[in-house]
Amino acid sequence: MLLELLDILQPFAEATDLTQGDSYPTVGCIVPTVIALDSYLVSMTAKSTHHGTVVRALHEALRRRFRGLFQRLRIVPLGDDEPLDGSFGSMLYPVASLLDPSYGLVWLEEDHPGSPDTKQALKEMIIGIFLDMLLGSS
Repeated sequence: MLLELLDILQPFAEATDLTQGDSYPTVGCIVPTVIALDSYLVSMTAKSTHHGTVVRALHEALRRRFRGLFQRLRIVPLGDDEPLDGSFGSMLYPVASLLDPSYGLVWLEEDHPGSPDTKQALKEMIIGIFLDMLLGSS
């Protein structure tokens, strides 16, 4: 039981260490880290034998805390009359990951649960916003 709990919590310890960097910018790792944690929790839901409740609670808390990001990245659907959640809903975060050479858009191919069409549309949107920012500032 303890080993399973360690397996569940280990990625959170790694994510915490990664996002607490003092000597390097961390905004570019937010999207890859959150999406990887989400993907991991989805897989642990099926594998967990003793701590399924813990996994589900962590997954719900992650989705609630980063709801705007999940909405923006089309992982959580946005209802017709529902506004985009402002928490982490800014395109700053996906664009920052694009600009970080450690991440780019790898997270989109590897961990994003969407269809290939959704992933392609998101890739085009993120690159388009970056190009608009780049061309708009020159």
